Amino acid sequence: MFGSLMAKQGRIYAVEPDPRSAAVLRRNVDLNHLGNIVSVDSVAISDYTGIGVLYQAAHPNLSGMALSTLDRHYGGTISVAVHDLGDYLSHLREKVDVLRMDIEGHEASVLSEKYVV
Repeated sequence: MFGSLMAKQGRIYAVEPDPRSAAVLRRNVDLNHLGNIVSVDSVAISDYTGIGVLYQAAHPNLSGMALSTLDRHYGGTISVAVHDLGDYLSHLREKVDVLRMDIEGHEASVLSEKYVV
């Protein structure tokens, strides 16, 4: 939806650390011919840059980096590349007008005090 709204006015950078969800997202980008507008990065965003643990749930939409009482129901963990929000945005070398995040309980880590204006 956002891709078609962007048309020639901008770009969308989608970040998805779960390889299963990233594959679905890439397939949707291809099917909708949005490759010139949408790029998919298979990394996680947090308050540090390095390697992190992604807790994979049976359904990819429930996977996340934050610990919760549901962790014992997860199917396992995988290591994922992690980027600090500022590092990730600076590597884009573009002005960011909108930032939308759905990061499954990890928001407090990503939006640490250094980003509060």
